[in-house]
Amino acid sequence: MTKTTRTSKAAGADAAGPTPAELKGRLDEATNAKGTLEAELVATADRVRAAAASGDMDRVLELRRRADDLPTLIDGAALAEAGARVAYLEAVIADVQSQRPHLSAAWAQAKDRLEAAQRAFTQADDAVRAATNTVTDFNQRLGYARRAYQDLLAGPGDAGPVVRSRIHALKANRR
Repeated sequence: MTKTTRTSKAAGADAAGPTPAELKGRLDEATNAKGTLEAELVATADRVRAAAASGDMDRVLELRRRADDLPTLIDGAALAEAGARVAYLEAVIADVQSQRPHLSAAWAQAKDRLEAAQRAFTQADDAVRAATNTVTDFNQRLGYARRAYQDLLAGPGDAGPVVRSRIHALKANRR
């Protein structure tokens, strides 16, 4: 006795096999075939009544035999649809899995570029902050230097009384 094994299309997908798009078409065909049979089963009762009303007993028997066969045919169509769905989903999974290494490499490259951009942004941000702090510091120094320069240009004017403490300053201002 020979033992046969089933292999998954996802595990052993070859280049000559049907594409996911082709398998999707087959799935749609199987779904439509099942739907057609189900619609025929629903419509058969009306056809049997119409044939009986017209007195065509041969047609009534033919329609009843067909109505008896339809559940089995529908089950077969459902089985074909399920098989087509499995084949389609296996092909989609195999297709996506074949793309994963490329997508992972692209993701890693994008991540490296993002990290480099973040480092560049941090360096630029640090440089802007340092420049801003330097400008602020030098503006403050410039203000002190201008005040000292103006004071020197004004000369030794009336400096007011010499104040030894805060209390003495308060007293001097009351006079």
